[in-house]
Amino acid sequence: MVGIAGKSKACHDCKRRRVKCDLTTPACFRCVKAGISCRGYERSTLWVHRTQARPNVYALSAVKDAKMQQRERENGQSVDLKDVLQHMRDKLYSSQLLYHVPAFRLQALSITDKTYHPLPTVTNNCDDYTSTPASWFKAVCQMQNPNEALDHSLLAFCAIQIRITQQSGISYDETIQLYNHALSKIIAILDSPVDGGSDESLAAIIVLSTCELFLFSSASSWNAHAKGISEMLRNRVASGETTKSWSDLCRRLCVICVIQATVQKRPLILEPDVWRQQIRPYSSPTSFGGLLDLAVDIPSIMASVNTVSQTDLRQQVNQLVQKYRELEEWLKNYTKHVWDSNQTSVYWSVPSQASNPTDDDYAEKLFPFALIFSSMANATVWIFTSSMMLDILDTILLLHSDQNDGTAPFVDEIIDTGIAPDMLDTLRVDADRLSRLLCQSIEYCYHADNGILARR
Repeated sequence: MVGIAGKSKACHDCKRRRVKCDLTTPACFRCVKAGISCRGYERSTLWVHRTQARPNVYALSAVKDAKMQQRERENGQSVDLKDVLQHMRDKLYSSQLLYHVPAFRLQALSITDKTYHPLPTVTNNCDDYTSTPASWFKAVCQMQNPNEALDHSLLAFCAIQIRITQQSGISYDETIQLYNHALSKIIAILDSPVDGGSDESLAAIIVLSTCELFLFSSASSWNAHAKGISEMLRNRVASGETTKSWSDLCRRLCVICVIQATVQKRPLILEPDVWRQQIRPYSSPTSFGGLLDLAVDIPSIMASVNTVSQTDLRQQVNQLVQKYRELEEWLKNYTKHVWDSNQTSVYWSVPSQASNPTDDDYAEKLFPFALIFSSMANATVWIFTSSMMLDILDTILLLHSDQNDGTAPFVDEIIDTGIAPDMLDTLRVDADRLSRLLCQSIEYCYHADNGILARR
């Protein structure tokens, strides 16, 4: 009967060790003799607390989480992440020329699992690294070939994540120093005919570009080497040597470049058709790769609205409307795919728990409800798509706003955009709906168990 749950009356430690307990209270003699602090005989009550914000909590998942927390306490797994980082740094800067590359990158993954990634950590049985926008980092850490630039970039990335989450032990200047050192390594390998076009070199650039999102408020630093790697990608397409890892990493790079170009109202440095060659093939039209296939055209269309002559505005606005409809249809198909696969919605509303200072002088909250997403992957996809759609609508509506307030010198040409008044009203309603939903999604992004990734 020893160790059988629900039948043994032994103390907790004797059950765990599967030894016979002498049932002495308050502490059994068997534990005292073994030098163990006996935890007694009482059984703790485990509550299964399911709410609208946590609809996937069941008895089995609650027991599993409790066992994991207990195991971490028993094994002393509250490892200081700064010690792990120092161990990684010692490997890179030691006088020894060789170190175990897979072990080093697994240490980097262990740090990001506790800081950057949402909880639970990235699963080990994910074969498709493009299945979520966050799974790129695991694909990077599972690369086996040595590459000094990649490992220095991983070191800088881990240091930044620790600094953001713990706010102590690592200074901003220290992270900048690690970033600059990794950047010098990347510049050196780009001139190498052997390493310059490797998958690991592209991974190093992507890791370092993600570092810049946390270190710098402006995107000018990323522009410095975005032009250089565009030639690197062109050459890889021309050679026809495109591996799966290369395509997976290009999707991550494409996300960064599309967001930056859209915000700056500039076309992509790399042409959309070249990007499509890099990110294909993708698993299905409703995959994240399928979304990027639609999104790569948006920056150039948005930029052309601000640069073309007024007689061309009708064509450009029609392209924007068409792209908006394509994204809207894609999001509808994606939502249906999520429901058919998991019988769950992409998001739903719950009462907001956030405190908004702008609500202090009013009886009611500006946003009384917040959105809860079924997964961080679904949240990332929905927020990215909705943001692109709202940016398109904002551009179209601003053109007509300039016309209505009389500030545009070309009123007659703006009227010839081909958008009827009733369609404009529909677009305004859509823009208002998307903007409110995006505001309501912010609270979910700042949940502690969603990691730093959600905030970005």
